[in-house]
Amino acid sequence: MRDVRYALRMLRKAPGFSAAAIGILAVTIGANAAVYTLVDRLLLRPLPYPQADRLGTIVRHYERGGFSGDSYDRNGATWVAMRDAVPALDVAVATDTSGGVNMVAGGETVYIRQQRVSAGFFRVLGIPPARGREFTIDEDQPTGPSVVVLSHQLWSRRLGADPTIVGRVITLRGEPFVVVGVMPDGFHSNVPADVWTPLRPSTRGEGAGSNYSVLARLRPGFNWTEINHQVDAVGSVLVRDRFHPPPNVRMTIRVVPWQNAVTWSVRQPLLLLWGAVLVVLLIGCVNIAGLLLARSSARAPEIATRMAIGGGRGAIVRQLLVESLVLAACGGVAGIGLGYALSRAISTQLLDVIAMPTSPDLRVLFIASAAALGTSVVFGLLPAMHASRTDVRSMLTDAAGAIAGPSRRWPTRVLVVSQVALGIVLVVGAGLLLRTFYHFTQLRSGVDPTNVVTGTVSLQDAHYRTAASINTLFARSTERISSTPGVEHAAVALSLPYERALNQGWRFDDEPGSGREAISLTYVTPDYFQALRIPVLRGRVFDDRDTSTSPPVVTVNDAFVRQYSRDRDAVGRLLGLGGPTDSPVKIVGVVGAIQQLSTFGNLGPVAALPGVYVPATQFGEAFALVHTWFQPSWIVRTTGPIAIVPSMQRALREIDPSLTFNKFRTIEDVQSEAMTTSRVQAFLLIALAGIALALCVAGVYGVVANSVVERRRELGVRMALGATPWQTLKTAAAAGIGLAVCGTAVGLLLSLLVAGVMRQLVFGLSVNDPLTLAAAAGVVVVTASAAAIIPALRTLRLNVTSVLNNR
Repeated sequence: MRDVRYALRMLRKAPGFSAAAIGILAVTIGANAAVYTLVDRLLLRPLPYPQADRLGTIVRHYERGGFSGDSYDRNGATWVAMRDAVPALDVAVATDTSGGVNMVAGGETVYIRQQRVSAGFFRVLGIPPARGREFTIDEDQPTGPSVVVLSHQLWSRRLGADPTIVGRVITLRGEPFVVVGVMPDGFHSNVPADVWTPLRPSTRGEGAGSNYSVLARLRPGFNWTEINHQVDAVGSVLVRDRFHPPPNVRMTIRVVPWQNAVTWSVRQPLLLLWGAVLVVLLIGCVNIAGLLLARSSARAPEIATRMAIGGGRGAIVRQLLVESLVLAACGGVAGIGLGYALSRAISTQLLDVIAMPTSPDLRVLFIASAAALGTSVVFGLLPAMHASRTDVRSMLTDAAGAIAGPSRRWPTRVLVVSQVALGIVLVVGAGLLLRTFYHFTQLRSGVDPTNVVTGTVSLQDAHYRTAASINTLFARSTERISSTPGVEHAAVALSLPYERALNQGWRFDDEPGSGREAISLTYVTPDYFQALRIPVLRGRVFDDRDTSTSPPVVTVNDAFVRQYSRDRDAVGRLLGLGGPTDSPVKIVGVVGAIQQLSTFGNLGPVAALPGVYVPATQFGEAFALVHTWFQPSWIVRTTGPIAIVPSMQRALREIDPSLTFNKFRTIEDVQSEAMTTSRVQAFLLIALAGIALALCVAGVYGVVANSVVERRRELGVRMALGATPWQTLKTAAAAGIGLAVCGTAVGLLLSLLVAGVMRQLVFGLSVNDPLTLAAAAGVVVVTASAAAIIPALRTLRLNVTSVLNNR
């Protein structure tokens, strides 16, 4: 306790040092606490389900060359095979997205999130409804009754927490649904959802494609090793009979932890950020160690005096370690508070990506406290040991000689080189992500977003199950909106630029074997291309000639032509889609490609994908199936910035009061949403790199400032012997600049060695991009050199006479 009281007095006497050290600790521990909260909740801690270690999911694992990966979406045949041929698994299926639907509550139509799940989904998860029950097998059949399970939040927020809700009827998707259950408070599925409805899985239609997520619980008495043997045996038959992989691809079916399926989209970015904040924490420790070394030099006379009057080396080390512990405690408390705020901010930015709660708890508090305690030992031990070796005789007889020798300075210099090297790694990583994000923002969108407003509507509705009813809605609503003063064009499309379109198989009718890769397909109304000003490159786009009874036609984009019809004019060719339209269909035009959300291939978040446009009037009865996955958007171009949103909402409600636009966005808003993950990654790593750079600069500044104080007599002698002010300045700053250059060289080498971890996050440039490496090196060297020159300028104010007289 005496050491603690003395430490507090010493820290009060050096407020600048104390504030700097506590601030560094607060930032580094806060950043670590924030990112660790996400890592702990999503990657390290078991999912919030009973016996979560016995939950798995079925994936298709593929290997080609040196690349391998898992596909988490499965078809109905895989689910049936696992259900029937692997009895040791209790299997259910669900969608891995939550589509929007309309619900009538209190006479008002509200937009909520729906996840479709099979019977047994909640049983397999191990969490039954708090009220009522889950779906039965009979309810999960194509002709089963319309039933729904509510989330606790929806039940309490929109339905007044009615205790008699089970058995009541609510209007959902335009038809009556019987409420059969309410989930417990705090329950979270694998995707955000307000209600759950029966999936009614099948091996046809939706189930013929990879649209299901298979959830499996290991039954008692079995282990994963023997189950994987069974799954592999069943999977080999599925691969051979249904997937037909090419010879250069090895494909297997396997079971992986359910946690992998829930977190696959954020796993690699989170691990990267976790590594980055650990590097920042290490840099912070090194920086504070440097500050303590410099401080121990200033306190050398005090330490020598204590040792001269009988203070042992152990007592000195203990005292300095206690001071480090006090600093760590203060910085840790501040860091935990900062970490809580940062974790909430990050979670808010990733609400659509992260389904699980990510608030800090006692576990995170314990880890952060342990980090603060551990760092106090890391950054305090070396300075304490170094100070305890003070030469008492020399210090008491010659205050300048005891600490100014090169042997006394090398620990600090090694620490600074280490800081700069680690900082370079983060700056290079931040530069790569920043340039990647800039690359995507500078891609040609393919549209003119000026004065364009979009509104999205859920048409998974009982009133809109036929093509005729949907096309009537499209025609009447766009006609009414177009009559609004200031509106140039109004159209409807299945998806918008920067959104995901429908993945569709295809082939050229005159080219057997074509169409091995899926393309993007979107239905549109005639004014779509004019509303977005997508250029028509050849042929024509759709008009009133293209009706449900006229010959089927499509328009393709130039990305499709470049990839699949480069040697032939695409206009006039016959295309087989085998899905929403009858085959074959005639290509009547080629339009410019637009940026879309990339769902296949290693293309990054958005890309100009090969695409096909189909007239909405010829989309046929595929509307009902497609609208379970997609919500179409109305697109309105105005002559200027006018308030068009109320007119759009009024026009839709006049046609059908049960429908409502759930959100209005500009094209820029849609682009921003598509880039959310890339933007958050870049911002966080840039922030961490900025912290690291600031710490590196502080380290170089401290070394040079301390060196100027220690070498005052030497520098005074140099000036007395004729050294010019410039020469003296150069001598004082040279050490700091040299350390910065040395650290930069080591850091660039480290960056090249660890570049592979960035490979899946960097697009549009190489992970060893010379420009990024050069820019990072330049930024660090310039800022560090400035940090070295600023304290070296003090040499210009040296009074040679006073220095030589030791005053």
